[in-house]
Amino acid sequence: MQIPSLSFDSLSSTNTDHSFKRFLRSPRSPLTLVGAVVLFGIAVGIITSFASGMVITLLINFGVVGLILIVFYTIMIKHQHQKKEREAMLAFAADNNLDIQIDNTSVNHTGMLFTIGEKRVIKQAITIPVTNSWIEIGNYSYVISGSKHDETVTIGYMHTKLPRRLPHIILDAKANDKLGINAFATRLDRKQILSLEGDFDKHFTLYAPKQYERDALYVLTPDVMHTLITHARDFDVEIIDDDVYLYGSRPFDLAYTETWKHLLSVISTVNPEFTSQTDYYADERVYSRSANMVAPSGQRLAGKGIGLAGVIVAVLVTAFQIVPAALDAYAARGAVDGGLLFGTIMSMVGCSFVVVALILKYKNKK
Repeated sequence: MQIPSLSFDSLSSTNTDHSFKRFLRSPRSPLTLVGAVVLFGIAVGIITSFASGMVITLLINFGVVGLILIVFYTIMIKHQHQKKEREAMLAFAADNNLDIQIDNTSVNHTGMLFTIGEKRVIKQAITIPVTNSWIEIGNYSYVISGSKHDETVTIGYMHTKLPRRLPHIILDAKANDKLGINAFATRLDRKQILSLEGDFDKHFTLYAPKQYERDALYVLTPDVMHTLITHARDFDVEIIDDDVYLYGSRPFDLAYTETWKHLLSVISTVNPEFTSQTDYYADERVYSRSANMVAPSGQRLAGKGIGLAGVIVAVLVTAFQIVPAALDAYAARGAVDGGLLFGTIMSMVGCSFVVVALILKYKNKK
């Protein structure tokens, strides 16, 4: 994969995290100014308010006002940073004649993280042509609806192509898991986890479709695994059809030269390994290699089902909601003996357990 020569003149050479923190700690920072004003006001208030006995009230008022000002300035600084990033990316794309996306809501990527949630938006993304393909690097956000509040998730991603279609494979990086919880582990059936040799399992959790374990091993040779551990252990990796996605756990700082150089180094190292290893792959379940297809059973990983325990809980909850109401209604009418009715209903519940268990057992055998 040959990366074209790019001009980074429009980008900053300083890492955003370090510069942002230095800015907040700087004597000229708005937060420093606000803090000084608040502390001065509190000191004056204490001196002038001892006689009135309202020191506590004054302190609370100054604290609330100071907090409001700090939040306001933090939002303002974040907005300025986002504006700077957008302007830098537009200039970077123009300087290098590259395609750019800004706030694109027509998201048509096949990767798993592009199919979950609501209000999916590609915040910024730039496409770079490479030998026989292209690389798309950007930030993407989606909203997960919750019972109490919605959560907006924003991640960085890299996307490129492979010469052949492959089974759906996900490498969930353990280095970027937040409290051991991530979008893949909470949505994929853990029966699809495949253990590999050496230290690979310490860095990634591999998901492969059932009956495609050998195909996954064909792709993930020792050389490929070594490259992933060395260069991409902080990224989740997804292979789906002929697409490769590398996901970061946070948005990329795309206004900075060092970010681009690092990301391009990672993708230009990982993708050739996948390409060389899969150039002759063919799914033996498909009638012809020339079809460049994967059988339906390997095209997508299976999602996490409700399971027998979930079904039992759902049935019990439903039963304990219906049974008391039914007993009260029949008892009021005197239509039937309450004990007989309760026994009948619980027998039906028990039979439903048996049916559900048999269905799940048959499904797991398939």
